[in-house]
Amino acid sequence: MKKISLTLLLFLISYTICSQNINTPFLSQNATAAANDFNVISAKYDNMPGQNFKAVDGVFGFMNKSYKNISVEAYQNYSLKFFGNGANDIDRVKIKLDNPAKPIDVGGNFTIEFWMKAAADSNNGVVYAQANGDGWITGNIILDRDVYGSGDYGDFGIAIGNFSGGGPNERTVCFGIDRLGTGRSIIASSNVADNSWKHIAITRSTTTGTIKIFVNGILESTDNGPSGDVSYRNNRSTSFPDSDPFLVIAAEKHDAGSAYPSFNGQIDELRISNSIRYSSNFTPSTSEFVSDANTLALFHFNEGAGDTLNDVSGASGGPSNGIVKYGGSPFGPAWIVDSPLSILVNVSVIEQGFYNNFSNSLNMKDTMFAFLRNNTSPYALIDSAKSVIDSLSFTGKFEFINALQGNYYLVVMHRNSIETWSKSPGEYFTKGVESNYDFTSSINQAYGNNLILNGTKYCIYNGDVNQDDVIDATDAGDVDNDAGAFVVGYVITDVTGDNIVDATDAALVDNNAANFVSVIRP
Repeated sequence: MKKISLTLLLFLISYTICSQNINTPFLSQNATAAANDFNVISAKYDNMPGQNFKAVDGVFGFMNKSYKNISVEAYQNYSLKFFGNGANDIDRVKIKLDNPAKPIDVGGNFTIEFWMKAAADSNNGVVYAQANGDGWITGNIILDRDVYGSGDYGDFGIAIGNFSGGGPNERTVCFGIDRLGTGRSIIASSNVADNSWKHIAITRSTTTGTIKIFVNGILESTDNGPSGDVSYRNNRSTSFPDSDPFLVIAAEKHDAGSAYPSFNGQIDELRISNSIRYSSNFTPSTSEFVSDANTLALFHFNEGAGDTLNDVSGASGGPSNGIVKYGGSPFGPAWIVDSPLSILVNVSVIEQGFYNNFSNSLNMKDTMFAFLRNNTSPYALIDSAKSVIDSLSFTGKFEFINALQGNYYLVVMHRNSIETWSKSPGEYFTKGVESNYDFTSSINQAYGNNLILNGTKYCIYNGDVNQDDVIDATDAGDVDNDAGAFVVGYVITDVTGDNIVDATDAALVDNNAANFVSVIRP
């Protein structure tokens, strides 16, 4: 994610949304403020209207607390999920190659790299290593730059599929290339369909014809293919104008039938370059690809909606934007918050007063913040995210975009609850791997055992109305006053989540105040 100055960010927000009801987040993660900047905005998002965020020398304040890099997820790392529908020009992305000629029409030296995530049972094609360029086309197709018939110049494609020597639940990558009837298909050796993110890189030399497949930075296959130009010839005559002059993602471009199956899985971060970026083993970056002088096309897949996949390479003659073609059942492709560049954590957490142990549900869904902090002193704040906690599963999905993988304390914070830290010595979180953390299962899941049992579930304490890290007479007084005034609606003094401030709220806060409940930190 690219950084934006807080001054500019707040100006844009105040210009466009200062008086609107914002139902989607809009503040950028990793925002920074210039020295001596002081800005206050009033934001409305999800179930949390009217909360103030302050920026002072790069520090955001939430209620009475100050946090660096507080996130309300204006920017999320999406990927595109395809469902293998593979017919009638749907469930794919189409990128025009010609008329006019586009820079993505690579034909000489090139590197094609992307991240993919798939399961074996939904990708049952077969790929072959062979002395022609069509070994990929009966696999589940990830990238199709084929030409109908014998063609001219050249064509190529990338797919995954079952392979000779592979187990029934293993799928590997195949790359095939052809030029004027001379071709070669090579396959990798490792399983890439275990439902985890894999970095795939294909390189090709125009002078020697050497082709290589790297999986997660490891060179797994190499051979000599045809040399020379394999681009789509400019102004080429074709009887298939709706398929031939396109690069197609996740489907066989001509819809030629079930013998040429489509890809079922996710794709993220596609970069096509006119250079050989990798000649030996390397460590794939877990940051967004960047554009340079050799980048012909670059797609981050972070649009999140709509029918355009934007090429952000800035290459001369571009952009080579893609058209997202929807359809099928399940309806696809779908934009989803899941990326190899993010730490994704499913956090189960219950607000004490919100929990109805008779129905085993929450009185309402509500927004919660989560933070990653270093697990060594001074426990620096590294990243932040927000999500809505579901009233039945008690779980929200939190995406941390900026943090590197590592060991962190997970900290949760709710509008009228006690800030609660995960157990010592922290948890290890990996980019691209979806993790789970459950505060509800045991009192030991919180640092200092700072949870309370309600029925069969452990809950974070409610009642810190003024967010000063302790539940005391001040909080009780605020709740008593609102109860006496018969306040209703989404207000901070409603600690039971039933949209009414009454004696039930007052009793809960009084009990916690009498027990001197406060934040427990390392």
